[in-house]
Amino acid sequence: MQESGIADGPVDEDFAALLGQARLGDADAATEFVRRYEPELRRYVRIRLTDSRLRRYVDSVDICQSILGRFFVGFFAGKYELRSPEQLIAILLRMATEPDEVQKVLLHRLGITLPRRLRRIDEIVQM
Repeated sequence: MQESGIADGPVDEDFAALLGQARLGDADAATEFVRRYEPELRRYVRIRLTDSRLRRYVDSVDICQSILGRFFVGFFAGKYELRSPEQLIAILLRMATEPDEVQKVLLHRLGITLPRRLRRIDEIVQM
């Protein structure tokens, strides 16, 4: 798995074809992409989302949509050169472990827009 540059390892031809179609704007390919890879991401997020108070406001689907949206932005910008589904899953799971991901989704869900100088939800609580 690499971001930018040349990816290592053999190419999974079916995977490459699906990504190529999605990159060309094929909505069916993008839908298939999400159908194949979102369930594993959602399971991972659900396992990590353990705080019941937080789960009242945000669920695994919200977080997965945010992660997939960010992935597709980077993908269409040429940030990722993926050769296999395993590389993709590794990137998505890494994105899911970023500490601010849940905070961004929660703040969006609650309709809170932060000034740029505030970066963490604990700074809001101190205000």
